Amino acid sequence: MPNYLNGVNFFTLSECRDLIFHAKEHQFTLPQIKSALNKLSLQFLGFQTGDLALGDDKNKMTAPESYTDLDLWTEYEKNNPELFYCMYNFFCQKS
Repeated sequence: MPNYLNGVNFFTLSECRDLIFHAKEHQFTLPQIKSALNKLSLQFLGFQTGDLALGDDKNKMTAPESYTDLDLWTEYEKNNPELFYCMYNFFCQKS
């Protein structure tokens, strides 16, 4: 389980409220994101990786052949559950 206590969003009242008690926040798995992008005819372009917990695998996961592969990201997340410990952005475009 991710350790949210180390995240920057936990240390102010408004950010804590947004992190834990946000009324309209939805959680999506990577396969759900992939499905939604396919239904919307969007192409996944990659994550903003600066805040992701990539550690020693940063070069592997940001390599061009890996960066846009949501199946690879899904497998990587299974083996690294704290990968998305913080809020992150991903980018897409029309297919």
